[in-house]
Amino acid sequence: PRLTERKQTRGMAELCKDRGNNAFKDGRYEEAIDQFTQAINMDPTNHIYYSNRSAAYASMKMWDEALDDAKKCIDIQPTWAKGWSRKGAALHGRGNFDMAIVSYNQGLKIEPNNEALKAGLKAAQDAEENSGADPFGHYFGPDCWAKLTTNRATQRFMQDEDFVAKIREIQSNPAALDKHLADPRVMTAFQTLSGLNLNNLR
Repeated sequence: PRLTERKQTRGMAELCKDRGNNAFKDGRYEEAIDQFTQAINMDPTNHIYYSNRSAAYASMKMWDEALDDAKKCIDIQPTWAKGWSRKGAALHGRGNFDMAIVSYNQGLKIEPNNEALKAGLKAAQDAEENSGADPFGHYFGPDCWAKLTTNRATQRFMQDEDFVAKIREIQSNPAALDKHLADPRVMTAFQTLSGLNLNNLR
């Protein structure tokens, strides 16, 4: 009976995770956090739940909470590269660029070809070298890749190397946003990340 009960609880936890993932994709980050929290309460040994909640916290710029969850994810599963990516993103968001670089490199030791880790590492290195800010540059922080990949309006752009290159350039040089906004894909990405609709501004 206990085994059956445990399976049922884990099944309910997975259901909460799926609901959280759907909420995250739609940009409903508070709802996503609530669903991932319920999943964690039911199954606190699942590293993926902490990873997902870390991403949701990062999307709300709640960097300390994102970092705590990333650390917990790594504690449970230290050989899972995405956990190190989550930690790197949270550290980048807090402005701890040097520690973010260490974290991304740790993840790359596990998965040397992981594109998210490579992109995160480059963004952290660029941020450390170039602290010049643009009024809107912060929208393209370390959490932007997760948002662009999961958002229905922008996920198709992530297969386009030209688009990805432009986003990376904006990350390393926020002033480049101005010239790239002429690209409708970049405009859509900016609106997705910022919550602003420039077409409606008068």
